[in-house]
Amino acid sequence: MKEKAKKCCYFFAVSFIIIFFVTSASSYGQSSSTYSEKVEELKRLVEQMKSPDITREEHKALEEHYNQLKAEIEKLRQAELAKSSDKDKQNVAKRAYNRGGQLLRKGKYQEALAAYDEAIAGIPDYSVAYHGKGLALKSLRRYLEAEAAYQKAIELDSSNAQAYFALGKLYSAQDMDTKAIAIYDLAIKKNANWEKPYYEKAVLYEKMKEYDKAADILRTVTQLKPDYDRAYYLLGRVLLSSAKYDEAIMAFETTIALSSRNANLSYWGIARANNKKGDFKAALEAAKQAIAAKPNDAMSLFEAGEACKNLGRKQDAIDYFTEAAKNRKWRKSAEYEIKLLTESK
Repeated sequence: MKEKAKKCCYFFAVSFIIIFFVTSASSYGQSSSTYSEKVEELKRLVEQMKSPDITREEHKALEEHYNQLKAEIEKLRQAELAKSSDKDKQNVAKRAYNRGGQLLRKGKYQEALAAYDEAIAGIPDYSVAYHGKGLALKSLRRYLEAEAAYQKAIELDSSNAQAYFALGKLYSAQDMDTKAIAIYDLAIKKNANWEKPYYEKAVLYEKMKEYDKAADILRTVTQLKPDYDRAYYLLGRVLLSSAKYDEAIMAFETTIALSSRNANLSYWGIARANNKKGDFKAALEAAKQAIAAKPNDAMSLFEAGEACKNLGRKQDAIDYFTEAAKNRKWRKSAEYEIKLLTESK
């Protein structure tokens, strides 16, 4: 009777274990057929062990097989649990990365940095999170740490053109222009159809007064992105600096046609180019457009004064220069022109 009770308890425990394994298979989405096959085999073993016809030796052999099988199933279950845990960590990391981007856009750089660090803790090889971390650090003016973050992003994903671009911007912000250009070239190698690295290279070449190089690059930019108004404006500016006035005017006119964002500056550029080439009437019209777009703009008022002076309209020229002189930056030049005009009366 005691032996029978013991056997009942044993089979109750075995049945409970089987139920647990079967439930685990469905709960954790066990994709491997091996797990289900082993659970089924376990069930069959239990049925065999229940038989009254088997000998003690046979029962012992079945019990050993049962214990071995149970250990194998538990190992598979633990592996599945580990996979689920890793997946949860990745989801948490991705949410932290997205939160970092939102905080960055709001200008909350310290909080963004913490979010990116959380993302990296969840996914240690998260290249884009290191890129985001670099952006936050740059905004906090922690340049050496930002450089290290960008380099780590590149180390983890050498195809990450945005990380190269961000590193170039970091060097540019520190006036490391030659180094920045070299990095922009690497970004271009990773994505030859992305206009931004080309544009930033052109900005640096303009700064270095290498206007022809800047213009060539900007022509490439406008081919890649024909509606890039900023590129046309910068092209106009470098062509103006190269004394290529007609081409500069065309670039400025294209800028205006694409967007009103740089209308004042573009009309100023047209006025300046026309004054330089001697078309003073066109210069005055463009200067007036520039002033209409941005009233009291000193540099446009000065160009209007220049045009009027060369058209023989001295009083109009004096009036424009007088308005320009209200700006401290332009005061000396404007007062000099007023003095010349006054003395020539």
